Amino acid sequence: MEKVYEPTTKIVDEYGNEIEFEIVPLEAEELGGGTLYQQDINEIDRYISTVEKKAQKLDRKADLLTNNSDGLDYSVAVASGILTGLLDVFFVGELNLNECEEWGSDKVNSFIKKVAGETGDDPDALARAIDKLEKKSKPYFPSDPNLNDFGGGLQHHLRDFAHHPTLVGLAFSILTQFTKMCYGTDTAGKFIVVPVKDLRRIGDTVYKKIVYATVYWFFHLVSDMAGTGDAVGGGTGLPGPILALAKELSVLPPFSMMKFHDGDTDMTLSVLLSKIFNGTLFAEHDENGKIIKDSVVGVDLRTGLGIIKTQAWPVLINELIVRIFYSLRQLTKELKAHPVKTFRDLKDLDWRKIMPFKNRTLARMLTISSGTFMAVDMGDAAIRAYKNAAPAAAGGPVVTSVAFVTTFLLRVNYVGIGRFAIAVVSDVKMGKEKETIERQRVVVYNELLSLTNAKLCYKQAAMLEENRRMFEQEKEMWSSAEDASVAITEAYTAMLYSMSYMSNSWKSIIKDASNITHYVSKIEEKNPGLMDDLFGRKIDKLRR
Repeated sequence: MEKVYEPTTKIVDEYGNEIEFEIVPLEAEELGGGTLYQQDINEIDRYISTVEKKAQKLDRKADLLTNNSDGLDYSVAVASGILTGLLDVFFVGELNLNECEEWGSDKVNSFIKKVAGETGDDPDALARAIDKLEKKSKPYFPSDPNLNDFGGGLQHHLRDFAHHPTLVGLAFSILTQFTKMCYGTDTAGKFIVVPVKDLRRIGDTVYKKIVYATVYWFFHLVSDMAGTGDAVGGGTGLPGPILALAKELSVLPPFSMMKFHDGDTDMTLSVLLSKIFNGTLFAEHDENGKIIKDSVVGVDLRTGLGIIKTQAWPVLINELIVRIFYSLRQLTKELKAHPVKTFRDLKDLDWRKIMPFKNRTLARMLTISSGTFMAVDMGDAAIRAYKNAAPAAAGGPVVTSVAFVTTFLLRVNYVGIGRFAIAVVSDVKMGKEKETIERQRVVVYNELLSLTNAKLCYKQAAMLEENRRMFEQEKEMWSSAEDASVAITEAYTAMLYSMSYMSNSWKSIIKDASNITHYVSKIEEKNPGLMDDLFGRKIDKLRR
């Protein structure tokens, strides 16, 4: 068992002598100054600090991308959707296409004049603006000479995909420049590809092809928004984004196989969309069943803008209700967590959670509210369309009858459909972003754990090294103490020997001194007067 010494200790050597000494703690300076591996540990601490900041940033992002909605949030979202859906049903109701077309035409005409740089307000200003744009772009738009391949002037803006104001339309415009082919549908709705008739409208370099397919494509579409130079402000405009997308999808299965019946006549989805675009689907008929010309209102981009204006307000109210409720509730939670007594305390609030933007909880509430809105709106439209179409269905399926589709399309809220689609995409996108953030968090926290383990290993190594050095120092100290003990013992032995030697010498000296007087007496007896002659009086003193 190892012997433990107190700070002040006495030991007894082999001769019975007590030796007292003191043990003092080993100072850090005696180990070379400071902790071993401290530079490496400091470097790891810097890395840990950086990684911790990254982890905190990811935590904040993950929190914003987490749906924390509860029952109250869902209830308010549903209630808002129902309330605004009823507002749409009773106060928006069935679309008046004439009013929509009138409002949209005014906005489109102003936009065309602005793009063309035409500042006049006279009746001919729009014609001049369209003429400027057509002169600038028409010589470089290759599919216009092929209008008869797509059903003539009344339909080629819808059937020619390069005339669509969408990303798909832009893609087909670029494809036409590089393939010298035009793409669209025939009068029966089948997808067709026809050669470009005027190759002078095809760029002879890659740069020109791109410019023709993008820049001049844009200016040409702007000129076509209000018809053509031959029918300024009237004529066939461009299809809106929703109608253009529906036309593009109509050539793909299963949409290409869909059939709608109007009495004894069946029509494909593509043909139905053409009737919507040229306005004959919603037109009124006389007693002979013929279309009343003045009632024909084409559903092009101009009419689409008017539809958005008419239907947007209940959707906006739904949006505001949800966003305001979300902000107020989050503000209440923050005030409970961080009481505000002065204006300076406002900085302690997490305003990113309070602001009604870029938050998964809000995105989920908007998805539910807009979905509820659409359920109310489309439910009402379907019920009214069914009641209207049932008598004329002639025993066929009501929902695929033209009468059902006509009533349904005039009552459904397209802005609400678009808002619901955006809400769903936003919600799903945030979910995907959260998955990405979670994977990044796993990597970052693993890195943080590895750095912490590395720091621990360095500290353990430093501790072991310190212990080793302290052991070596202690060992050296005890070795010195042992050497000192031996030296003391040897010195003590030498001292004892010296004392014995001195004692014996002293005794011998005393003995010799006493013998001197004896020798003096003998000399005096044998040689009288000799001592006086040698030492004189000193001998007398010595005798005495």
